Amino acid sequence: MIKNLIKKIKKSIKTKNKNNYSNYLIKNKEILIRKISEECMEFIIEIFKNKKKRMISEFCDLLYHITVVLVKYKLPYKKVKKKLLKPN
Repeated sequence: MIKNLIKKIKKSIKTKNKNNYSNYLIKNKEILIRKISEECMEFIIEIFKNKKKRMISEFCDLLYHITVVLVKYKLPYKKVKKKLLKPN
């Protein structure tokens, strides 16, 4: 799933379209950080409200923005996957 999202974001930024949201985030570190913070807070709020549909939506928004970080900083998906699958 994350790998597919990475591919989608990479494909999107190759367009070099100034109106492209992924490009906008890639080029604006502070905005990307702010968006991650906002999405994280929105996700937490929905957890408190116990609204599952909204939790899913906010989780997806957060995952997208975090994945943009993976692409921006060329963090290897294989290492992320390995860390996620590693037993605690």
